[in-house]
Amino acid sequence: MTDLDRLRDDPEALARLVEEHRMLKETIEHSPILFCVYDPSHNLLAWNKTYENNHAEGFAHLRAQGADDRINYADLVRYESACNYPPDQVEKAIDERIHLNAEADGKPILRQYGHSGWVQVIKYALPSGATEGMALDVNALKKREAELEEARCAAENAERVKAGFLAKMSHEIRTPMNGMLGMAEALIDTELSNDQRLSLDTIMSSGESLLALINDILDFSKIEAGKMDLVLRPFSLLDEAESLGRLLLPRARSLGLDLILDIDPSLDLPLVGDSSRIRQVLTNLLGNALKFTPKGHVLLRIDGVPRDSLLVYDITITVEDTGIGVPRDLQDTIFKPFSQLNNPLAHNAAGTGLGLSITADLVKAMDGTLSLTSVPDRGSTFECRLRLPMAKRAIDRVPRSPVPRAPTGQRGNISLIDPCSMHSNATLRALRHIGFAPASWPSVDAWEQGSDPHEHRTPVLLSARALPHDPARCCAAIERFDNREGACVLLWNRATPPPDRPKGPVIVDLTSLSGLFQTLSAPTQQPAAPPPKPKDESREVTVMVAEDNRTNRMVIERMLKARVSKLVFAVNGREAVDQTIAQPPDLILMDMSMPVMNGIDATLAIRAHEKANKLPRCPIVALTANAMASDREACLAAGMDDFLTKPVRLDSLLKQINAIRVPSRVTA
Repeated sequence: MTDLDRLRDDPEALARLVEEHRMLKETIEHSPILFCVYDPSHNLLAWNKTYENNHAEGFAHLRAQGADDRINYADLVRYESACNYPPDQVEKAIDERIHLNAEADGKPILRQYGHSGWVQVIKYALPSGATEGMALDVNALKKREAELEEARCAAENAERVKAGFLAKMSHEIRTPMNGMLGMAEALIDTELSNDQRLSLDTIMSSGESLLALINDILDFSKIEAGKMDLVLRPFSLLDEAESLGRLLLPRARSLGLDLILDIDPSLDLPLVGDSSRIRQVLTNLLGNALKFTPKGHVLLRIDGVPRDSLLVYDITITVEDTGIGVPRDLQDTIFKPFSQLNNPLAHNAAGTGLGLSITADLVKAMDGTLSLTSVPDRGSTFECRLRLPMAKRAIDRVPRSPVPRAPTGQRGNISLIDPCSMHSNATLRALRHIGFAPASWPSVDAWEQGSDPHEHRTPVLLSARALPHDPARCCAAIERFDNREGACVLLWNRATPPPDRPKGPVIVDLTSLSGLFQTLSAPTQQPAAPPPKPKDESREVTVMVAEDNRTNRMVIERMLKARVSKLVFAVNGREAVDQTIAQPPDLILMDMSMPVMNGIDATLAIRAHEKANKLPRCPIVALTANAMASDREACLAAGMDDFLTKPVRLDSLLKQINAIRVPSRVTA
């Protein structure tokens, strides 16, 4: 019995089959997909309305020629190609479509047909030998794709224009700022009246505020564009924190605040990270705390926990203050751009409101976390967590003055007198690290009454907080300690200058672990000798300045003319190359943007000359108002040794000059 016979005997099955056939035909007929079936001779055997509507003109033309329903696909293609393509492209279009018609492998193909636009075609070979073809009109998708591509290009172009504008404005602002701040710094070394020095300090402070604003805007722009690149290098977190503490300590004291550094002494080791960005995070957090703390203290605590056999450290940076706090309803927005607290108790609360936003983005870029805990009128605590690897190779180790670690008590006993528990806790941790067995006392009376008599002969660290504020009584108390048998080191943590002592050292700030160690290791009961002045090796070198701007040349000349044996100038890159070939200097300060030949090309030419003639490599340091990361990378790639941005500070120049050792220059 055949299937047809079975259907005749089962009316219900036949009815279901007829219904399924009707639904299938209806689905195909009204589908948005072009559907057809044709034989090996390209005669169309079946098609849906969508297919016919898409080829309406071709169908009408062939039927007018007497084709009726015997439509041949090849004839349809010939007519449509003649209508949609230029005469010289018709045959090629026909061949491509007929060839495509023969590819029935089931793979989707995206094609564009003349004026009709884009379609996605899929063809299958049927068991009967016929071919099933389906095509989807994707013109709307292609149009949307083109619109998105146009929008993407427009956004990228706008970003390039924005970045270029910011870079240009940064360059144009930094150039006159270099003249303003450079000349102001040069004047500091001259004899000035109090009014003149006050005016000069105002100029310097205003200029530095403007520079910080420019840097914030540039950083914010880089972060928005996703171009905040990190430079990973070995560095000492302990050194960075201590140097920043020394920098901010005068500001804290001028505000009547205690700046406390409690840094894990075990972090006296080389870690790998972007030290400049980590320092920026510390600067922003500490600066924010100082700004919004009217009284009390600001604490920087850094702890490290080793992981993975000491190869990686989990770093926790905590900045705590006793300031105005952040209201609960603002704590979720404090890290957003342009968010800022307005409080009359804040110290100079003006600013862009970008500092914490940039800080949060920097921490995120370093795969860290930043959180805030705050109670209004009681203070805030910012906690930053980072994971930093150790430098593995000996060549990567950071050169620094090591602080020998010793078992607690090996160097003997010592007493610390300090009423501030936070200060004393930080100092006690440092003392234990370098081998002392410390005892802490909140006051001089407590030390005298509670300590054993023999402890009165041990060294004492005496904090100025434990001394009377009256100058005469303070000096009398210090003299009483100086007359005892044990050594006394005075920790002076007041804004006023420390008193003169006939004997015994004074530590003006307790921000350096190595400084504490060196002071306590020095011979006792001796007057504190002034630190030896570093040898001024800058007088032994010749410095060339390649700079086209007259004001910038004047600034560098005022800064360096008394500090180097010879200072020569080149007003463009070509002159710098010629002078270097004729008489190589010991150091070149190279501007990037100069006429005739820019600093990059001049550096390449100098390096090529050195290599060709096997000459010693002359140190070249970029000194430019171009402050973008790409500028730094371009300078280093061209063969420069370092990168300084304008406005330049005297200490940055002297650091480069004093690093030169003429006999040790290597061959290029």
